[in-house]
Amino acid sequence: MGPGPGFGDADLACALAAEGRVLWLLGLGMAACNLTGARLGVHYALQRGSRFIRIVLLCVVIALVVKLAYDQFAWWPRANLIRAAPFEIRSASGQPGSDRRP
Repeated sequence: MGPGPGFGDADLACALAAEGRVLWLLGLGMAACNLTGARLGVHYALQRGSRFIRIVLLCVVIALVVKLAYDQFAWWPRANLIRAAPFEIRSASGQPGSDRRP
């Protein structure tokens, strides 16, 4: 079954390149890193076997889970777990706490 209606990857890439919306230097750098990583991965897979690849993949997945958990929950400091009010109470003059009596 072929691609559905709409643009494919090549069509979209050509359209974006025609509009000048492609960062060529960044894309070439990414392609070089992708090629290098693929060659190193094949080399180590053939040299050390599937057990090594399984261990490396497990370490990468664990690191990704830890990073995603940190990104999700690190902004939530423990001091903010207990709050008096989720908003600031303002007086009629618009200043916070200006009509408090001593």
